[in-house]
Amino acid sequence: MAVFVGLVPVVSSTLVIALSLPFIVLNIEDPLIGIVMLATLTTVSSVMAPVSAVLFGLPGTASQVTFLEGNQLARRGLAAHTLGAMYAVSVIGGLTGVLALALALSASALLGFTTPIEVMLYGLVIAGALYVVVVALLNSGAMVKGMAAAAMGLLLGTNGLDPIEGVRNYAFGGSDQSGFFLTAMVIGVFALAEVIDLTMTRQPLAPHGALANRSEVFRGVRYGLGKWRIAIRHGLFGVFLGAVPGIGSGVVGWLSYATGIFLTKDKSKFGTGSLDGLLFVESAKNASRAGGAFPTILFGVPGGRTWAFVIVALLSYGIAPGPQMLERNGDIVTMMVFSFALGVPAVAAIGVFIAGRLAKLTLIPYPVIGAVAIPLVFLGASSSTLGVSGGYVVFAAAALGLLMKRYQWPRPPLVAGLLLSNSIERFYPAFTTHEAGGMFVWPLLLALPVAGVVVALVSKRGRIGVAGAPLEEAHGSAGSNGTAGRSAAAGDVRRVAVTPLSLFTMAIVAGAVWGFYEAVSSPLPGRAFPLLASLAVVVLGSVQLVFDLRRGKSGAIMDIGMRSAGMAGARRTALLMSGVIAVFIALILVIGPRYATIVFPIGPALLFLEGRMRWIGAAVGVALLAAF
Repeated sequence: MAVFVGLVPVVSSTLVIALSLPFIVLNIEDPLIGIVMLATLTTVSSVMAPVSAVLFGLPGTASQVTFLEGNQLARRGLAAHTLGAMYAVSVIGGLTGVLALALALSASALLGFTTPIEVMLYGLVIAGALYVVVVALLNSGAMVKGMAAAAMGLLLGTNGLDPIEGVRNYAFGGSDQSGFFLTAMVIGVFALAEVIDLTMTRQPLAPHGALANRSEVFRGVRYGLGKWRIAIRHGLFGVFLGAVPGIGSGVVGWLSYATGIFLTKDKSKFGTGSLDGLLFVESAKNASRAGGAFPTILFGVPGGRTWAFVIVALLSYGIAPGPQMLERNGDIVTMMVFSFALGVPAVAAIGVFIAGRLAKLTLIPYPVIGAVAIPLVFLGASSSTLGVSGGYVVFAAAALGLLMKRYQWPRPPLVAGLLLSNSIERFYPAFTTHEAGGMFVWPLLLALPVAGVVVALVSKRGRIGVAGAPLEEAHGSAGSNGTAGRSAAAGDVRRVAVTPLSLFTMAIVAGAVWGFYEAVSSPLPGRAFPLLASLAVVVLGSVQLVFDLRRGKSGAIMDIGMRSAGMAGARRTALLMSGVIAVFIALILVIGPRYATIVFPIGPALLFLEGRMRWIGAAVGVALLAAF
């Protein structure tokens, strides 16, 4: 099941576990088997999850760094080598997490030690605020853009029902959700935007003659095993953060990535397809899944979304999570630890033996993959929000993501704000009180961005993030229309001029001004956080707008620019792709999402492929989606 979850794009482990829960509870009488099955699937599903990000350019909410580094490695023909190294450090990091979990649970049982939940919640918000700042400052070549994008993510995340007061903020007709369709937004900004861009290139992901065989996979495994010190270091880092409820694998991955960069002397290689950067992330993420078991077992607080289903299973079997579980149900706890230790290497071994064949997919013209991936992304967004409206949100988010790629606005800080907005907003009232904890944490949260800016300015000498994007792509994407590109080449500040880049920045500032106005007119209890987030976007966006109007030189960003920009017929291709998406949305309204999804591959295959391949691509795409 874990292999299936990892290989099928946009099918998340959360969805599979949610569907599996009633079957397990109703059909498996022995809690030792039922609970351990769910817990093991929760822990080992992350081993295969990065495959779609590396090979197909389809990152999930927890694999953005994997996509930024791994997909660029695949473009250089190193997909098989990358997957092999990734599986090796996944095993080392996962086993490090399991060992740390076993030692922590043993110490808790012997000493009767239980950490107050409040401390862990404060740790969540501190780590969350640090995460937003770190991701923004990795773009130190365009720092204001990074901070503004992070603030924009925080603002978008306040959509829906306020988690404390129940006030509706930016509800657009009465949304009862907290957060602006989080999964749909993340999938759209990153995954769908990238798939559309790659489809418009009409080329395979990897160059002709790329090594995609089993021997290359094993060469990658040897490289990954040689990095065992790094894997253990980041595994310990990951299991520690994974034990803080609510942080999630995505936050752990970014913080581990930033830590690895700061501890590396040569920082220029990161963001351009660095295998070491990928290993920082994968070892920490796999260890963090085991760390999530600690608060779940000891406090009854889920260490992540999927761990919430484990708690439901425990309660369904009449088992109360908490310190007493170590004594009364020690067999279940012990079996969890051993299953984690066996499961991670088992899934990695399967991955090693199929990675060579999977890597060959990078040699197929990408429109064949895009014809299947685009409707799959739509279905994934719809299932995550329990409605077709999530599918429309994912297309709107994809448009935003493509514009950000086009005009060199980094997307990772936006996603960082989205992921953390709801958590920070939920605990915001606790930090405005005069209790000792709130008085300590609130000033610290305010000081973090200031300290982060200072660190980034000092660290600029080490080129952190300045080489964060492929410079040819980043500058080419902004300069394909001959405006921003010439200004970047000129370097010095010139006269004020309105360009498409400055118009995009104006649109962001205008949206934030509207958000500020709406927040001011909202009821008092729920408007504080949206006010702060929108004001931050207005201020930072205005600073960037002045810079854009004067056509100042912009540094590179920690993101991938428009790959299709500058190609022959790029504008015509973009118009054709827009037409394909418009027809797909129309078909959804006329014949329904199921049948519209099945027939979708016909359009991209006929428009973006040539010769016999267009008919083969259309037939294969229709057959795969009909079966799915």
